[in-house]
Amino acid sequence: MTGPFLLALAFTAAANAQECAGPIAPQALADAAIQGEQAFSDLNLEDLTAAATKAEAELPCVQEPLSLETAAAYHRLMGLSAFANGERERVIYEFSAARVSQPGYSMPETLAPEGHPLQAAYAEALQLDGGQAETPIPPTGGYVVVAGVRDGQRKVARPTIVQVYQADGLWVETQYLAPGQAMPVWGPPPQTTPEPQAQNRWRKRAIVAGVGAAAAGSLYGVAAVSARSFESAENQSEMQGAYTTNRASVAGAGVGALVAVGFGVWAVKTYRAEQRDD
Repeated sequence: MTGPFLLALAFTAAANAQECAGPIAPQALADAAIQGEQAFSDLNLEDLTAAATKAEAELPCVQEPLSLETAAAYHRLMGLSAFANGERERVIYEFSAARVSQPGYSMPETLAPEGHPLQAAYAEALQLDGGQAETPIPPTGGYVVVAGVRDGQRKVARPTIVQVYQADGLWVETQYLAPGQAMPVWGPPPQTTPEPQAQNRWRKRAIVAGVGAAAAGSLYGVAAVSARSFESAENQSEMQGAYTTNRASVAGAGVGALVAVGFGVWAVKTYRAEQRDD
């Protein structure tokens, strides 16, 4: 089952190598973020757009795993660009992703003074619910770095950066995933082993049915013996004892028979259900 996935990964890696003139260092993204912040402070929309465009173009060519700080800087840059272009919803999403990667970061007043709408958006981003957590499926033996965290989870309601590596550490690709975008699958789904208590439940119920049947048979034998003892009893005391034993044995045999039938039917139904699931 791993063959098709490895073949697809080989094509993906080859395609990425063709699209990128060469590997881009993570520092290039950090530098673009610094340039973008400076352009925002200078109210230079042209330079801000250029920095964001450059970072977006270079991101797919970054082969080294990003640090948390660089991932956060990238998202802040995208947030600044979105703010300048009036894309308020994206501003909140990008700032939310940045705050998760670098929670201790405070936006400097040189970038946006107190009371600036950008500061309000950055504070609001803290309240954004990231939604359901999603675990990437890496190549066999490989791993995925999610926003700077190896084998991390992705919250589907936030944008994130995923970097994929094969078992030997060879880079496969780097992707930016928008909120709600489907997570690619790079390998076969992990094998799930049923919990021990869920395995062969029909056997356990069949055993209980067998125990019930054996108990019913034994008690039926006791009842038969006590019936003969009752008939041959020589006094009232012996008759009373035999009668009491007979009644208790008959009742116990009935209960055992009910258990045997009930658990037997249950075992058959469970067996058929397990066969269908397989």
